[in-house]
Amino acid sequence: MRGFFVVFVVLIWAGLASAGPWPRDKGRSFVTLGTTGQTASLWAERGLGRGRWLALDGWYDTGSGNWSIAASFHKAMQDRGGLKLAWFAGVAVGMPKTDINITVPVVHFPSTWQAVVKIRPVVSARVGLSLGKALARPWPGWATLDMRVDLGPAGTRAKAEATVGYRPRERLALIGQVQADLGRGQRPDLHLAGSAVWSAGKRVQMELGLRQNLRGGRPQIKAASWLEF
Repeated sequence: MRGFFVVFVVLIWAGLASAGPWPRDKGRSFVTLGTTGQTASLWAERGLGRGRWLALDGWYDTGSGNWSIAASFHKAMQDRGGLKLAWFAGVAVGMPKTDINITVPVVHFPSTWQAVVKIRPVVSARVGLSLGKALARPWPGWATLDMRVDLGPAGTRAKAEATVGYRPRERLALIGQVQADLGRGQRPDLHLAGSAVWSAGKRVQMELGLRQNLRGGRPQIKAASWLEF
């Protein structure tokens, strides 16, 4: 189902659910918990003041048991011609699986011997850059581009997310993204994602949408809750 939709993004300034170049105010926090297909995800931010903030990014695949969590420091840079910029750096820890069971036939069939191989966490360094620009037409909104590279023992992995959005109503936002993921020795993944966010209160927002892999397959349902405090 290639190219099944193209959705423009709308994100509320206080509830930006990706890295972005806009820092949180000192002492302010933002957390979003969500699911996409069989993957559960977490994104959290904490403002430090003076254009600095911390972020926590994690996910867990219920099908394979793989998980990853990363902590990063973000710093806003000087504006360039109306363009907002920020760099970030951190550490990511991933676990492919808790263990692997290997069954080996022995000489006297049908006897077998089983070994359990423990896999240690994979630690990677993470660096990245976020760009953003405010938009005014046809509604208030913005465009962002988040790029990051993970450098680890398994090789280099790069990811980019492009977002452009508008906010047509006070309590309604429409979100869309183009997501690209490239690992060493692997075919690149390219996704389109779109969702709607409804403000259920001053601090709580609910998100519902779809995500489609352009290489094929069925679209995945995305659901999340956002909390700011």
